[in-house]
Amino acid sequence: MKTITEVDIEGVVVEIKSRRDTSHVSGWSVIAFTPSCSIRSVKTHRPDFLDDFARAIVASVYDGMRYEEFAQEVAEAVKSIID
Repeated sequence: MKTITEVDIEGVVVEIKSRRDTSHVSGWSVIAFTPSCSIRSVKTHRPDFLDDFARAIVASVYDGMRYEEFAQEVAEAVKSIID
């Protein structure tokens, strides 16, 4: 299973990694590495938390008209490494 993915947000590459984490209900720990910070979540199994996680990632690198489009792309990338 693939546990690393990348998303390009207007030329900024964000690396997203997942790992099995049995100490959390989701069974996963996911971390995104952006140029300014790293963002971690253990609740990406819940759609509302996944959406918030994706928006936080996008907000850390982008503030423009395509914000929601990029947030959806990030959420799909996260799903690809935890499903």
